[in-house]
Amino acid sequence: MKKFWLILAILVGMAAVLTGCAASEQPGTSASQGSGDSGALLGNLSTTDLEGEAVDAGLFADHTLTMINIWTTTCPYCIQEMPTLLQLHQDYADQGFQVVGLLADALDAQGEVDAGQVAEGKEIAQSAGGNYRHILPNLELYATLLANIPGVPATVFIDSEGNPVGQGLVGAKDYDTWAAIIEENLAALQ
Repeated sequence: MKKFWLILAILVGMAAVLTGCAASEQPGTSASQGSGDSGALLGNLSTTDLEGEAVDAGLFADHTLTMINIWTTTCPYCIQEMPTLLQLHQDYADQGFQVVGLLADALDAQGEVDAGQVAEGKEIAQSAGGNYRHILPNLELYATLLANIPGVPATVFIDSEGNPVGQGLVGAKDYDTWAAIIEENLAALQ
């Protein structure tokens, strides 16, 4: 019965994320960074990436600041923003910054990774210029982080220990806007 409720919560959350793309143009919209335990969750991250490689909290350890950009295969704003995110990933790398994509629509209704969605996500990321690491959600990420995201693209910032930094944001942004936010979050970690 507990699994039923978890799957129901995931489906409701997925519907909210997938239908939120049209609202993603609102540049100043904030997103919740999950329930109060989102730092603990990301500090204990255990998932895979688009290539099927295991990913854990070590993903954050060597970086002062990680930008997790949550996207879906059906969101044109998410896809159009990828080259900007790659440029930021490259331009701020020497300051301990990285961009990581989170493909929000990679799970099926049973909470299992959908190989077709993963293949489509890989194709989109490669052709759109999103040549940075993309991770896949699991049931735990859906229940605690993605269930609180009102639309995509959504972005959260994480420190080297997996704790949230600053505010979560909804909507695509231009290079200069993201650069200012990144610099502000990096300064907060000094």
